[in-house]
Amino acid sequence: MSRSRFADHEPYIVGVLLALYGAWLINFAGILSISPDEAKLLYEGRGFLASLVQGSIALFGQSDQALRAPLIVIHLLNLMLFWIILRQERFSVSDRLWSLATLMLLPGLNSAALIITKAALLMSGALWFILLYTHPKSRQLSYVVLAILSIADSSLIALNLGLIFYGLARKDRLLTAMALGLFGLGMSLGGANLTGKPRNYFLDIMGAYGAVFSPFVFLWLVYTLYRYLVIEASKPITWYIALAAFLFSLLLSFRQRPPIELFAPFVVLILPWGVVVLRRSIKRRLPMFRWPYLMLAYLLGATLIVNFLATFFNRPFYRMVERPEEHFIWAWDGFRETALKLKAMGINEVESDDPKLQAQLRFYGIGKGGVWYMSRNPQPMAKVVSIRHNGVEIRRYYVTKIHK
Repeated sequence: MSRSRFADHEPYIVGVLLALYGAWLINFAGILSISPDEAKLLYEGRGFLASLVQGSIALFGQSDQALRAPLIVIHLLNLMLFWIILRQERFSVSDRLWSLATLMLLPGLNSAALIITKAALLMSGALWFILLYTHPKSRQLSYVVLAILSIADSSLIALNLGLIFYGLARKDRLLTAMALGLFGLGMSLGGANLTGKPRNYFLDIMGAYGAVFSPFVFLWLVYTLYRYLVIEASKPITWYIALAAFLFSLLLSFRQRPPIELFAPFVVLILPWGVVVLRRSIKRRLPMFRWPYLMLAYLLGATLIVNFLATFFNRPFYRMVERPEEHFIWAWDGFRETALKLKAMGINEVESDDPKLQAQLRFYGIGKGGVWYMSRNPQPMAKVVSIRHNGVEIRRYYVTKIHK
């Protein structure tokens, strides 16, 4: 297929990739159980994210897929926005497709699509602003969008910090002034806490970035940020945002443990430019001198694929950890099966000493009350509810009848 015909088919290729990827995410969403934090958000939460989740449950019914559907849809829209921005930035067709595939394989983005946090929403806000700002006809609208988003959520302080320096570099006084004011507003509303005694969480935040991007990809992203700082003359807006978010999170790590979901969505914006840097490093060299970069590309690709498969086929790893609680998926595993076992025992209502567990069971149709008491602590004459995966017991509860 010629390059021109390949470019003509690109929208269809992207559509098929997103459809298959979305189907994969929806299927995996049915495996996860609701976590304590997600149950609290569903039943007690306020705000846009809680409204999205509650609306999805009201519309599609009480299921794990319906619970996670809003963020999966937002994640797919984010990938589409990435693709549109890369077309606007005149990336080649192959660079766009490789960037899109890399984004789909990132462990952190898959987690943002499946676990109910504001990470996908923060990324969406940044992408919408970039798309509008980099198009001359919608630049004025981008200022309005930035103001609305920043006032609605103070977590966009990292975005505004990057835009301050971008505005200064491009001599956009309106953007600089607006971003500076919105950054100050976000800080005053608690977007970041700079108080407290000095504590060193530097290694923690670096480890969190390594988990979000996979270690080798994270190192390549850091190199990309450095390369654009000292080598590349033209710096994209995403570089300013990603660098500001990364350095700001490191600064905060000296006093607190920064929530990775508030910074990684902005750092990941530079990833397509990292893909381009690697591919151009290969193309610009004679075949005999390409092998170090080809080996690096194979290493990064293999790391992403292994991490992607490990994320979705994770239950065999219960055999490799000392305690089930150490498994990265444990907080989202086993609660639906617990409810099903209770129903099989004829129990549709329980009292529990754990209000978080009570809320999780409520999602699966186990009400509060009745004549049964459920606890993680051993009880005399109790029925045991045990959940096992790959021969490893991950949860055990004791259910006894209450004598009223």
